Amino acid sequence: MTNEQFLQQFGHFIDAPNGIQKLREMVLQLAVKGKLVAQDSNDEAASIPIKKIQLAKEQQIADGKFKKPKVLPSITDDDDLCELPHGWSHARLGELIRVINGRAYKRHEMLESGTPLLRVGNLFTSNEWYYSDLELEDDKYCDEGDLIYAWSASFGPFIWSGPKVIYHYHIWKLDFYDDSLLFKNYLYTFLQEKTQEIKASGHGISMAHMTKDKMEKLIVPVPPLAEQHRIVAKVDELMALCDQLEAECNARETTHQRLIRAVHHPLTEAADAKATKTAWHRIRDNFADLYTTIESVQALRQTILQLAVQGKLVEHNPNEKPASALLDEIESERQIKIKKKLIKRNKFIREIEYDDVPFELATGWKWSRFGSLVEFKSELVQPDEFQDHEQIAPDSIEKGTGKLILRRTVEESGIKGPNNRFYEGQILYSKIRPSLSKAIIAPCDGLCSADMYPLEALIDKEFLLRSILSEVFLEQVRVLENRIKMPKLNVDSLSNILVPVPPLPEQHRIVTKVDELMSLCDQLEANIRDKNDTATRYAEAIVQQIAAP
Repeated sequence: MTNEQFLQQFGHFIDAPNGIQKLREMVLQLAVKGKLVAQDSNDEAASIPIKKIQLAKEQQIADGKFKKPKVLPSITDDDDLCELPHGWSHARLGELIRVINGRAYKRHEMLESGTPLLRVGNLFTSNEWYYSDLELEDDKYCDEGDLIYAWSASFGPFIWSGPKVIYHYHIWKLDFYDDSLLFKNYLYTFLQEKTQEIKASGHGISMAHMTKDKMEKLIVPVPPLAEQHRIVAKVDELMALCDQLEAECNARETTHQRLIRAVHHPLTEAADAKATKTAWHRIRDNFADLYTTIESVQALRQTILQLAVQGKLVEHNPNEKPASALLDEIESERQIKIKKKLIKRNKFIREIEYDDVPFELATGWKWSRFGSLVEFKSELVQPDEFQDHEQIAPDSIEKGTGKLILRRTVEESGIKGPNNRFYEGQILYSKIRPSLSKAIIAPCDGLCSADMYPLEALIDKEFLLRSILSEVFLEQVRVLENRIKMPKLNVDSLSNILVPVPPLPEQHRIVTKVDELMSLCDQLEANIRDKNDTATRYAEAIVQQIAAP
């Protein structure tokens, strides 16, 4: 199969979500099924080197290199074998190589100097190394070029490329009886494909319970030795092609993101609603070409919110009562409640200085601290008496959209500790990792995680929610989040975030306009998902066809 034929047959994968990754998986599937390169009738059948490997194994046992292993079961039709090309043979992994256990270590044996101790984390994400001064058997060391397999929760094959190391208990060393009779890189390819098969089954965590016995019983489709080399060469070639395609896709995505930013910039920089309309008309006719990804539509949603809180989304009415009067009324009512001891004074709110405000507001608008626009409600209760109420936690809320994506009762949630009681119409805001922007308007009464603030809005709650979700709010949240070790907003920090407040009638108009435009975004996203689903179904159909015996 040439690269051109490969792309012609599987090019649709690129249009699917994670399409390049699916292409890589397809390469491995084709490789181990004998469908990646042509067979050569002059190649020596795989059965011959397999027999020689058995002789080499028996000789090494006779020489006392290792003890005679347990006899592996014969391969039968019950093993759900796939049909192999001419010259190929099936063999148990343990017939081809030795699976050697690593060594478990106690804390006092893990030192700061000596021979490096290779743990699973060092193969995946961790740069933290331990060392050992123990003198061990030769087969407990791993040298450059050795084939190993990590079998714990993070799992997969590796050809070790580092210095001599001692490998940990959660790693197997795969030692060849005769590496001239089986191409190491082909076996590595097979183990890559087997690993992705396990992960795709949804039972990848079962590798944590994989035993040496089960590993040895894996059935390997073995091609003729010459074909093994051709397969690996083709796999390398196609993986390089995937790398190239991935780089091109990333470059296109980067260019697309820059284009979206360039398109949105005139909108957010427009002087007023009229100028915003002019900028909006410039891109209106190109919607289908501009908004082709979920990410681009999400950027559009954020731009809409930015325009909303900048006062550039709807026309202003100079005859409306200004926001300053509204805020004065709110403050007067607050003082009355404080005197009646209905609420406590929010002692955290600071005066707004001129240098505090991020930009100039439209006529009739005014900046306010968040704590002046809400009342923090905290009513911690035990969940026992509220089992049939709705329970909401940060994971129930979609990031940055104000949408509730998971509904469950207190009983279904299984919570045991105290939760905050909330009431329909309150804003629920997650103080944990606040830059994720998880906030909703409560659709009913219920209980929420103690990591959430129930808030009583003193202005239009729908407008305030959209302000919370806007970049103006988020920029301040990120600054606060970076100042603390644990991303968690306290009442002091949250109270002093600045919010631009329009006249009350304009708040209502903004909410209506935002909802109208968000509905358009919903339609765009639905169209994109339909397209992605079609591409995914096509890709899966090909996978099933290839995977068929």
